[in-house]
Amino acid sequence: MLSATPQFQWLFLSDCASPQVTYEIELGTDSDWTIAESWTEQPLMASDTVVVYGGSPLVDGNDYSSASA
Repeated sequence: MLSATPQFQWLFLSDCASPQVTYEIELGTDSDWTIAESWTEQPLMASDTVVVYGGSPLVDGNDYSSASA
């Protein structure tokens, strides 16, 4: 069973040792990122490395893909 509020966590790495200042997360049902069918966390000015899902209800058994920037 899926969690209704899964968490996304990441590790930010930089070649020039600059800190993370923004992030953006998208969740969809395919790899076409012109639209994220399930959720888009708009770019936020933050150094957070964890975010809780806040999109439409997830369907048990569906495949989802995520992208970050």
